[in-house]
Amino acid sequence: VFTRTVTDALTIIDDDLPDMIVMELMLPDRSGLELIHYVREHELGQNLPLIVVSGVSGGFQMGQAIDAGVDVFISKPVGIDELMRGFSKIVSQIS
Repeated sequence: VFTRTVTDALTIIDDDLPDMIVMELMLPDRSGLELIHYVREHELGQNLPLIVVSGVSGGFQMGQAIDAGVDVFISKPVGIDELMRGFSKIVSQIS
């Protein structure tokens, strides 16, 4: 499932929680941090794998995302190898 906004993502999560979320922090309607907090507060979302692939590469925003519960943070531009390492980390955590 693909969405461009936090608002749409919240609706999707409430209707049918996905198996994993790959997201950007800078979204057009609200901060991706709000989405991370929402997922982690959702009773079924506490262990849901969250990967952030973001153009926000500053230490402050990255730290906020990790503190909020992101499993993997990857800065853009991202290579396929780096993305695959992120997915592999998630798979090893849930296996």
